[in-house]
Amino acid sequence: MKISPSSLTLPSRLHRLFWDVNVSEVRLPDHAGWVVERVLEYGDLEDVQALARLIGRGPFLELVARARIPSSKTKRFWDQVLKLEGVSCTRKSSRETVWIC
Repeated sequence: MKISPSSLTLPSRLHRLFWDVNVSEVRLPDHAGWVVERVLEYGDLEDVQALARLIGRGPFLELVARARIPSSKTKRFWDQVLKLEGVSCTRKSSRETVWIC
């Protein structure tokens, strides 16, 4: 999946979700999966919408389908969203990690 050059950095709206890293060093093309996982787990609806607009709906849903989500509540929510969108999950469940599907 390719993310456009115009979306290399995180929008300022999302900076609060990355309290533990230097946000200026987080580049979407290099860290897209991790960024999506963080926004899914800690962000609100507006954060999710901002990220989806930034990277595009299709690439966003692909990343969601591959995401690792530690919270079972968040996992169940995104599992339902993916089903409604007709996107197949690419992760398998394991005992130690909760996957989206």
